[in-house]
Amino acid sequence: MTAYAELQTTSNFSFLRGAAHPEELVAQAAALGLAAIAITDRNSLAGVVRGHLAAREAGIRMIVGARLDFTDAPSLICLPTDRAAYGRLSKLITLGRRRAPKGECHLALADFFDHCDGQIALALAPDDGVADDDTFVRHLRRLGAALPGSCYLAASNPLAGTLVNNTIAQNGKEGVYAGWYDSGYSTLTLTNNIIASHTTGIYAYPDLNPNVVTATHTLFYGNNHDTGGSIITSTEEITGSDPLFVDSAGRDYHLRAGSPAIDTGASIPWLTSDVDGDPRPWPVGGGYDIGADEAHWGQVYLPQVLKSSG
Repeated sequence: MTAYAELQTTSNFSFLRGAAHPEELVAQAAALGLAAIAITDRNSLAGVVRGHLAAREAGIRMIVGARLDFTDAPSLICLPTDRAAYGRLSKLITLGRRRAPKGECHLALADFFDHCDGQIALALAPDDGVADDDTFVRHLRRLGAALPGSCYLAASNPLAGTLVNNTIAQNGKEGVYAGWYDSGYSTLTLTNNIIASHTTGIYAYPDLNPNVVTATHTLFYGNNHDTGGSIITSTEEITGSDPLFVDSAGRDYHLRAGSPAIDTGASIPWLTSDVDGDPRPWPVGGGYDIGADEAHWGQVYLPQVLKSSG
């Protein structure tokens, strides 16, 4: 088990920002060998109970907290140190909820200062990523004066990911969505993917720090828009050609003979099998197919003939 703990984790209780249930986040933290995880939803403690129960079962520590978004200052992560501080945080969030329309929370930094006893504050850089601005420096000084010894500057790494040889079809909206709503940005690299029948095939959320997508050897088909959003670079793409799925209506996305995805992908030596466990590439020494399936429809198995020695 590592001593590392993730302190800024958003669950699906942060509407349109988090996707996973608190218990799923805790389970993943335990699988990664983390010592602890903090569930810090936006202006909410809604995921705390589920996260606590899951953490107790998984044998790791659950850190209670919330991300507080202010109307007049950059956001921060608030981690109460005891039961009394937890009560003050709950009261603060209730205050912000009661003065705002349903689904919103209106808090000023002064509200936090009125409830900051026993809290640990992790200051977050502004969403535009400018951490050396004089205004932000003054903000840090105010926090430090209000919470001596209990205020820290949070650091976040940009998110990066890779999608290789996937078939992404008929999701209804975006096929691939690249984005990070909080300060920072994400970079995503796609290779050998079929993206078919979506409103937008690849969408990069146009945040203040643009999310960047680089795609190569992508087969686009049947999308209203193949790409959208911020920075997307696409090379070696195939557009408008039917991938010839076996039965797209029945969700069978294996490739039929003659598919333009066959033997047109980039070579990825470490990828040696497809979604079914069949060898990739096929035939051995041939080209890689685009998508999750490596077509093996051309295999011919001859009957074995045994000759009697008698």
